[in-house]
Amino acid sequence: TEQFLTGAPGSSPAVIWGHLQLPSRAGGRLPTVVLLHGAEGIGRREARWAEELNALGVATFSVDSLTGRGFMNVTRDLSSGAMIVDVYRALALLATHPRIDPGRIALMGFSRGGVVTFYGSLVRFRRMHGPADAEFAAYLAFYPGCVVAYLDGDRIADRPIRIFHGAADDWTPVAPCREHVERLRRAGKNVRL
Repeated sequence: TEQFLTGAPGSSPAVIWGHLQLPSRAGGRLPTVVLLHGAEGIGRREARWAEELNALGVATFSVDSLTGRGFMNVTRDLSSGAMIVDVYRALALLATHPRIDPGRIALMGFSRGGVVTFYGSLVRFRRMHGPADAEFAAYLAFYPGCVVAYLDGDRIADRPIRIFHGAADDWTPVAPCREHVERLRRAGKNVRL
């Protein structure tokens, strides 16, 4: 976490994987959604979203931040910072793919992946860890926890950010997200809950 927050070099390298699914009937360069799992890793939820998005003509790339590191659970084993680096590496890779439109790559995450999606929109983190020649076109965070306050936490990407949350969620309460979104909206950001 300290290395991520300061941008210090020297962390141990990790080889992770992702699964690219291209729609069968779409041609040309495709819009793409990077899917990022929650604490339990890639499962049926990500597969279902990939099916739905592929049916709409959108490619998907499901990032697995756990398996390559030999971890079983994000909550206990892996920092959100490492996962933010993972999605920026996925963006850099996808931006070079001949079938992917580099200007139309969105990030969608669930639970801890939603946290990574939301905070991955911070300009500070993109500058420290993101590719110089690519940026996510949109950020779609599903039931993230919005409880961490980062330095320059209100300086976010000038891209649409959408947070999807349940009012009855008692594991990850929506109230902190409401407050954060309202603060960002007052600052003129394109954020909606």
